[in-house]
Amino acid sequence: YSYRFLQNQLFTELCLQLKWVNIISFFYLFELLLNRKGSSASKKVVTAEVLGKMRWQTTDEIYINVTARPGLGAVVCGDNEGTIWLYDLQQHVVNEGSNQRFNVKPNKILEWPECSVGGTREEDPQVKDTINSGFKNPVVNSTDISSDGKYLVAVTDNNLVCIWNFSG
Repeated sequence: YSYRFLQNQLFTELCLQLKWVNIISFFYLFELLLNRKGSSASKKVVTAEVLGKMRWQTTDEIYINVTARPGLGAVVCGDNEGTIWLYDLQQHVVNEGSNQRFNVKPNKILEWPECSVGGTREEDPQVKDTINSGFKNPVVNSTDISSDGKYLVAVTDNNLVCIWNFSG
């Protein structure tokens, strides 16, 4: 599982064996924390509610993280086939109090780009070996999006980094 804060009481949950990324409301957890008196050591059971589901890739790869960008309603996740899944949840998370359920498909799926150094793969043998290391696509372990939504970065299991610029 991979969890990330989306906004206020909403979190993303990525379960790698399922085909979904979930949006979970921990409203009751925040109520509990806000109304806590003193430093009581008692245990409380907190209810989590799945408000939304986002279609995703099924994989057994365990080192993939989901990213949520608070303020943008953006969720980004890589997969084991070298693709990056982008979701725009702004219309679903603006009214957090509504508790309306939703299922969404990704707004965009980016393919991992053809890699080169200085325009050619042959210039640096170490980079060439990394890029051509016996598999077609890398596992995209980590992703992030800038706070202004203009840049997306993805990092792979073989230490390749790609930065996209969403201009215009």
